Amino acid sequence: MRIMSNIIGILFISILIDFLEFTIILPLLPKILTYYGSGIGIGHDSLYARTMSFVQFIQDITGAPNDPKWNSVLFGGIIGSLFSFLQFFSSTLCGAASDRYGRKPILLLSMIGISLSYAIWCVSLNLTVFMVARIIGGLSKANVAITLAIVSDSTTENERNRAMAWIGAAFSLGFIFGPLLGALCSQLGTTYWPQSTVMFFIFPAIVSLILSLINIAFISQFCPETLPVSKRDAKQTTIEDVYNAVLPWHLFKFTSIHNVKSLDDIAILRRLGLASFLYMMIFSGLEFTITFLVYNRFNWNSMQQGKMFFIMGLCMALVQGGYVRRIPHGKEIIAAMTGILILIPSFILLGFAQSKTILWIGLILFSIASSIVVNVINSFASKYGLESEKGTILGIFRSLQALARATGPLIASFAYWSIGEKTTYICGAIFLFCPCYILYAVQQRFKHMRLTPIITVSEVKDD
Repeated sequence: MRIMSNIIGILFISILIDFLEFTIILPLLPKILTYYGSGIGIGHDSLYARTMSFVQFIQDITGAPNDPKWNSVLFGGIIGSLFSFLQFFSSTLCGAASDRYGRKPILLLSMIGISLSYAIWCVSLNLTVFMVARIIGGLSKANVAITLAIVSDSTTENERNRAMAWIGAAFSLGFIFGPLLGALCSQLGTTYWPQSTVMFFIFPAIVSLILSLINIAFISQFCPETLPVSKRDAKQTTIEDVYNAVLPWHLFKFTSIHNVKSLDDIAILRRLGLASFLYMMIFSGLEFTITFLVYNRFNWNSMQQGKMFFIMGLCMALVQGGYVRRIPHGKEIIAAMTGILILIPSFILLGFAQSKTILWIGLILFSIASSIVVNVINSFASKYGLESEKGTILGIFRSLQALARATGPLIASFAYWSIGEKTTYICGAIFLFCPCYILYAVQQRFKHMRLTPIITVSEVKDD
């Protein structure tokens, strides 16, 4: 128990540092994009013009207003979708690599890639260099999947919900304080280098780089290897294995999983993966449009929106630390369904809110639900498969969630400006019954599942 607590404490600190450095950029992104569009000196390049042409295309087909604020939001959404899409490719591959070569070396390799992306950001004086940094960062952002695999290695099934909740709390705290740190560093950059036109983002980039290097040293020194050689995947990697790890239809089928403990394992994982993807696509899409909603309907500025996300993040951290970690083994799916059922009235309230009171009730319900669903699904999924395939399984879930985050904001933005915010949020609330129903089917199958000898996936691939 003490060893488990030490490892979870190490991972909590590492994830907190990681999300601090990752979210530093969030409040700076609009100003960074404005700088790249200004054409000042070497900050001018043709990529900005081409990207803005695509933003204009999106505006034309959705009916979004041609307003500098919305141009910036849509531009940022495109960059965020690209980052998630690249993370979709890397998570399963790195998870599978950690099954074969060990968790720690692959985790450190991922973190080195993240540090490299921050180093390039430090010299990104034009959009092309900045996008190179984001591409490297997206491809390297597999450390979360590997961290979840380490949690699975280090805990029993009864301990796992509590451990996963602490990791989720680290995410939330990082999202609370990272943007604040970014705004502070930007202010310091402009205060101490008032003649510079770039220190408002170069100095925060340097801070992100320093934090990432500290994180590498911390993990290298204190995090043990949790997957012994005797439990690693010894199978030779083939081209087919790579296809299975990156092609979406193979990920939804969990083709990369070669051995299961019981007949129902693959069927449950497939349904969990589909439910996770559908939930995250709907959730991330409407989460992205909240910025539009509060600005259009309540005229909230960036500072008010920052306070909104701060309170929401604090609420998420409290729910994860107070409730999610106490969910007993076997009750994860019921908790996930409860979270989705809380999110449904949240969307309805947000869609029709005409007062700040109703808005805040919707936002609080939104925060409670978002702190529950993905954490408990990942925790439940980690209990399936052999030790030699835990990294692959959790990598698949992270990949599917990243793919959902890549597509959800684009679909929701199209709907928001095409059919209106009320209709968009009502449709989102209705569509949430789909992952809820799938999770209900998983719960029913879990209740009736029988233990069977280890079999190959080929025997159940048509299940």
